[in-house]
Amino acid sequence: MLSRRIPNAPSVNPEKLSGLKTLAQVRDFIGQATPTAAPVSAPVVSVDTVLLATVSELTGYPVDTLSMEMDLEADLGIDSIKRVEILSLLSRRIPNAPSVNPEKLSGLKTLAQVRDFIASTPIVVVAKPVERVVPVSVTSTAVARRVVVPIRAAAPSGVGVQLPRAPILVTRDAHGLAKSIAAALERAGQTCVVQDLGAPVPASIGGVVMLGATSELQLKQALQLARDASSALRSVPNAFFATITRRDGAFGFVSAGDELLAGGLAGLPKTLAHEWPEVRCRAFDVSTAWTPDEAAAAFVEELTNDGPRELGIGPGGRVTLGLKTIDLAPAASRFERGDVVIVTGGARGVTADCARELAKATGVTLVLLGRSPAPIAEPTWLSAAKDEAAIKKALLENAPVGQRPSPKQLGESFRLVMAGRDIRSTLEGLAAMGVRGEYRQVDVRDVAGVTRVMAEARTLGPIRGVVHGAGVLRDKRIEDKRDDDFDQVLDPKLGGLHAVLEATRADDLTLIALFASVTGRFGRRGQSDYAVANQALVSIAQGEAAKRPHARVVALDWGPWAGGMVTPALEATFRAEGVSLIPLEAGARAFVAESLAAPGSGVEIVLGAGFGEELESAWTLARTERLDASWPVLADHRLAGREVLPLAMVLDWFTGAARAAKGSLSMLGLEDVRVLKGVTLNGAPESLAVWLGTPEAYGAEQVVPLELRNTRDQVHVRAVARFGAPLAPASPSLSVGTLPAFTTSLESVYREQLFHGPRLEAITAIDGLGEEGMALTLRAHATSEQLVPGPAKAWASDPLVIDGLFQALIVWTRARLGAPSLPSRVDALRWYRPLTGSSVRAVIKVRSVEGASVLSDIELIDASGALVAKLSGYTCTVSASLNRAFESESSSIRPVPSA
Repeated sequence: MLSRRIPNAPSVNPEKLSGLKTLAQVRDFIGQATPTAAPVSAPVVSVDTVLLATVSELTGYPVDTLSMEMDLEADLGIDSIKRVEILSLLSRRIPNAPSVNPEKLSGLKTLAQVRDFIASTPIVVVAKPVERVVPVSVTSTAVARRVVVPIRAAAPSGVGVQLPRAPILVTRDAHGLAKSIAAALERAGQTCVVQDLGAPVPASIGGVVMLGATSELQLKQALQLARDASSALRSVPNAFFATITRRDGAFGFVSAGDELLAGGLAGLPKTLAHEWPEVRCRAFDVSTAWTPDEAAAAFVEELTNDGPRELGIGPGGRVTLGLKTIDLAPAASRFERGDVVIVTGGARGVTADCARELAKATGVTLVLLGRSPAPIAEPTWLSAAKDEAAIKKALLENAPVGQRPSPKQLGESFRLVMAGRDIRSTLEGLAAMGVRGEYRQVDVRDVAGVTRVMAEARTLGPIRGVVHGAGVLRDKRIEDKRDDDFDQVLDPKLGGLHAVLEATRADDLTLIALFASVTGRFGRRGQSDYAVANQALVSIAQGEAAKRPHARVVALDWGPWAGGMVTPALEATFRAEGVSLIPLEAGARAFVAESLAAPGSGVEIVLGAGFGEELESAWTLARTERLDASWPVLADHRLAGREVLPLAMVLDWFTGAARAAKGSLSMLGLEDVRVLKGVTLNGAPESLAVWLGTPEAYGAEQVVPLELRNTRDQVHVRAVARFGAPLAPASPSLSVGTLPAFTTSLESVYREQLFHGPRLEAITAIDGLGEEGMALTLRAHATSEQLVPGPAKAWASDPLVIDGLFQALIVWTRARLGAPSLPSRVDALRWYRPLTGSSVRAVIKVRSVEGASVLSDIELIDASGALVAKLSGYTCTVSASLNRAFESESSSIRPVPSA
């Protein structure tokens, strides 16, 4: 690639590159030739500048981390194929640079030697002008909307954190992690006590490591433990309270996992931090991809360093959670008139306001569930009373003779009257709008009762939605809470939701909206149990979103409403804290907008202003993978005896991650795909993560950067996803003329020219191969079952087909240039229609051959002759040094499977 960017640079001969070990040697090699003159107006830069910029571009290392003394292999890990790519690009960027003859590069070890080889005088490079486009601004909605996203956590400051000089309590789990953590802490000099949740808390402890809470009962036991440990922890210097969940290392935002209720634990430290300022309170999520010993070592290391209150550790590296403002685009209703939506707690308060607005917008039938009795007509003596005093007086005066109620009984009777009036008002309001509403008295924790109500609801129409708004508050500091408080708060939220979801498991739901709270996201003094319950709702929503990918599943972290449970005194407190109250009408409209949003518009949404800090820009985690030699695709993609991740797999991951984040725009494809460093297993598993950068709007389109990184934060592949209006159908346009017949058998190709095993043998026919390109047929496979472990999933883009194109270019470079090649860049990959069928035709048009780089365009064409996809500007790097790596695998390759 350097030979295209530095005019008159030496030609690329891979055989002579083995001696180039450092960037300086690459620069010196290219700079042997005398630079040509350039226009006076062109900026003059040094060979050092061009060399470092080129290496940075092709490896991903920031320029300020490079120095001329660095060794190409030992310091930078630049292999022979990457060295050829660097020198090829340098030879095009530096005028009159010597041709790249790899045979002469064996003595170049450092960047300084590369520089000395290229030139010692300044060179002239004319910078390509950069088009500047002003991003389009988006108007915010009335209620602030922010999506909770997993982001990269800042590196620890390096300042160690002291652990307490007192025993540490570790709660036992079912996976052996507690045992590994205790062992790791004891190796660090700590004393540990390992016991079950629910066991008495020792009198003297300095820290708690809480894990193993995977049921509603165990969440209550976790709250009891925190309550009972409060006095001991608050009296010990350096005390800490840490919760651990074992999910995806990103609190379920990448892969929800199975133990969903455990996610509620993350809400506990966030509230305890408000109540126990002298105790370090943190929530951890450790990936299940790690063994218990790996997870324990990572946890203890983080425990002794500073870091964010919520920290995930796993294949994605160090992950925390942040907020991003993402406004929703208008969407059409996903309901038909007469569809049934089940609403718990929806006959009263703000949930009723939201349900009524949804019915008004969509015409759905509402079935409202509540514990209060169904309203009946009030006697005249009661209906005339309007305020609390009048109602209680009427109730007292009309009590049966000899049954004068106590104040508590009178208060309960008053609440029943008000509940009946609220329910009646809601039903009358629905009728006035011409919408059907039904109320059913049922305790949502009663599975049998809820199942019976659902059977009745189906006689009204198909059940298409569930809105779970039930909830109770019992505000107290945790040391003042009783076990009954935990029951009252957790049971309606969690037990009730479980009953409703199980009773609708077979229904084709298009909406599951859970009313959570900002308390779960940020914590609030006095609401430890409420925080746990609401964070558990988020985890349940993550699980349901995975099970129902075509439904809108969302947990709404509501801020305080101007009404509902907010008293005038509490309203004053919120305002003093800078927290804005949500107007009833605006909040109801925001709920409808969320309910009608497209699937994938965010699982946890914070609604309301005054909470948390906005992310100006951040990389968000989209996907994690832990590779090992057991992956079938890696077993069939080996070079020099080592498993290598195919670029085609990365392109599929990038495509899937981008489509999941698309919002209201269609994904057009990937652009500027650059391989910075291949992913190779060196006898050990490799953890990788796909990260999405901050979107930028350009007119009616939007671009989002993507990166594939390892846990050491090294970038392997970069790309940009482009979004906009859907691409119009297009016809094939590439022409390669009449190509000579290709007479080598495919069995011979896969045995002698390629290194790919049977599952990756994608080429089923080569119709012709010549100077202009190739025409061939490829085998397609719609799902992942042959290449990736685990249940079969649909590809975002068929990696078998894409890798087959890369294989075809290897065949072409061997036939035309005498050496194999590997992919290094794709300018653009566009998808015009889904790939269907078991095969697809491909036309490859070779655009240019410059040094070691071959530039080509490729079209995929289905059986009807329609254009499926186009790869523009595919660059592969040719090197004879790859022969040995290819040959080490070819002897074990089996015959090509039938098409």
